Amino acid sequence: MALQEMDAYRLCNEKKYFTHGDNSQYDRMFNMLSEGKPLHDIALVIWICSENVSLDDVETQLEELL
Repeated sequence: MALQEMDAYRLCNEKKYFTHGDNSQYDRMFNMLSEGKPLHDIALVIWICSENVSLDDVETQLEELL
């Protein structure tokens, strides 16, 4: 099963992730989701655009959404 855009959006919203990304970067991350890119790559994008969270934590949280 693939990660859904709304699930990723809710996670970012609830955890205050992606606060250093802009709308175009958010759109690109959603495109990656719809293209079925690896979960690690999605986590990496979220982590780069966030603060005060580890890459491992983001990846684990995304995996829990599957």
